[in-house]
Amino acid sequence: QNTPYGARGLGTDYDIPAVEVPRNIVIENNRFINTGDHMLTFDGSKWLVKNNYFENNLGWDAIITTASDTIITGNIFYISNPNNPNHADIIQTDAFSNPNEISRNVFFEKNIIINASRTQIGHLSSVPAQAGMRWWVFRNNVYFNAEGAIGCGLEYVYWYNNVFYRSGFNTGSPIQFGYSEQNGFGHNGRTFNNAFIESGANTGANGYGWYGVTAGVTGFAADYNMVAGANGVAKNEFNELHGINGGNPRFLNISNPLGADGLSLTADDGFRL
Repeated sequence: QNTPYGARGLGTDYDIPAVEVPRNIVIENNRFINTGDHMLTFDGSKWLVKNNYFENNLGWDAIITTASDTIITGNIFYISNPNNPNHADIIQTDAFSNPNEISRNVFFEKNIIINASRTQIGHLSSVPAQAGMRWWVFRNNVYFNAEGAIGCGLEYVYWYNNVFYRSGFNTGSPIQFGYSEQNGFGHNGRTFNNAFIESGANTGANGYGWYGVTAGVTGFAADYNMVAGANGVAKNEFNELHGINGGNPRFLNISNPLGADGLSLTADDGFRL
């Protein structure tokens, strides 16, 4: 149901000092709208956050979690905060210096992020007391007009099969590996089979608009990604062995998803937007 205007949404604390924390919780088919604090916060392990709707959080984060062994799937985020000086995060795990908060094995998948103004895609960080925080997987998500980037300050953050369309436009790249003071610093990240279309601060042919890797990050690997600027222009400095640089991404035509014959997709229908 709708949350009261100006209140926090739902959840446990995200910095619980006790060892005994919530487990095996399902958050499903809820609507979080116009919260004046974080929309969903939770700790512990084995959470399933499924098929929820998040809209307009007045500058607070949509999800803050320090949980492990968790799946966040099938949710829609329509987070617009154009008049709020704060920036929100779609999802965040942060450096709370709590040795009981070792967030890992988190799957963020099949979610849709739409028109996220003054909002970062996310923020993943830890401190030495949380050295085991790692293994976050982002796969099969769609980011459309998501203004900010995600900073990956944990080890083993993986990105597979995501679409970024006109996203990360207040920064250089939608995904940034390695930044700030975090333990782990974004080492051993993976970015495979993603599409970065008209993204970054400049959609033209330059060295921005896909993933960024800070100097000092080790063990990073990426391939099979597609990058294109406005009107399909290729990008300078993008170089992958099997990557695609420029061209029509051939997104599905939403106005006619079954194709020209009204029955099925053909090669000519492609995946146009």
